[in-house]
Amino acid sequence: MRIQEFCVNVLLVIGSILMILFIIPEWTPESEGYGLAASTLPNAMCAVIGVLAFFQLAGGLRRGLRWGGEQPVSLEVILHLIKYFGVMLLIFPAWKWLGFVPGGMVVLALLFLVTGIRNRVAVVAISLLLPVVCYVLLWYGLHIPTP
Repeated sequence: MRIQEFCVNVLLVIGSILMILFIIPEWTPESEGYGLAASTLPNAMCAVIGVLAFFQLAGGLRRGLRWGGEQPVSLEVILHLIKYFGVMLLIFPAWKWLGFVPGGMVVLALLFLVTGIRNRVAVVAISLLLPVVCYVLLWYGLHIPTP
């Protein structure tokens, strides 16, 4: 296992634990007494991500870490990570201030801007449709209230 893979998997495990214990309970609405709680799906997804990262970490550590032949992490890579994670962390306040669908639309459009995708048709279509489809599936399909 390369050192970069090791670091990513450790961050995924720690991030999953933080999401399950602190972030999801803070940012999801209380259950209204019917259907599933709003935290059910995010908790399940974070648990799956954390468990898979843990298994990959355990398997990689069993094979050993490879220290040689790796490129050092550059400032450019760190700036890209900060841009992506910065936009992704905006989703929680965007949902709180704008609502689930408009907040999701704004964050998706920003992600397209950060990643450098300039196809306006794709940006508009995905930014508008994906939050609406997610809302319909969550609310009408699973009866999960959205933030």
